[in-house]
Amino acid sequence: MNILGVDPGLNGGLVVISENGLEILHRSVMPVVAVKKGSLVDFRTLFFDRIMEWKPDIVVIEAVTTNPIMGHSAAFKFGRAFQCVIDAVEAWQCSYELVRPRTWQKAILSSPFKGSDTKAAALDFARHRWPAEDWRANDRCKKPHDGLVDAACIAEYGRRLFREEIT
Repeated sequence: MNILGVDPGLNGGLVVISENGLEILHRSVMPVVAVKKGSLVDFRTLFFDRIMEWKPDIVVIEAVTTNPIMGHSAAFKFGRAFQCVIDAVEAWQCSYELVRPRTWQKAILSSPFKGSDTKAAALDFARHRWPAEDWRANDRCKKPHDGLVDAACIAEYGRRLFREEIT
């Protein structure tokens, strides 16, 4: 059983881990397409080149909400990106679960509470769990991609969740 973890959003990521959680089978930054005023999640690439090609058994998607300080336009784009992921997963007829950020962070990270740097804690976890993995989006990047790291952690949360449900 392969599990796809998804950090939705324009800077998000997609990571498929193996059933035992020891291997990263596939990974990709969220595919986007340029539009007149910015960018949007590229549904075609997400559906045809990622989900159909990777064929995950279960998809775990971060159930994100808008932030009160976001502008209306940013909140709309954020919601649209989230819905695009849901639509692609439903079109492929994958089983999926939504998980709140706080829930997966509490289960996976060592210190996900107020005042802690959850991005740094997620990177620490990912580097420990998958030491051979390069978390940069590509070779030109200097720092790890938060979306890929979070997606891997979300996939690991899903693996643990479904392992417990099965046993």
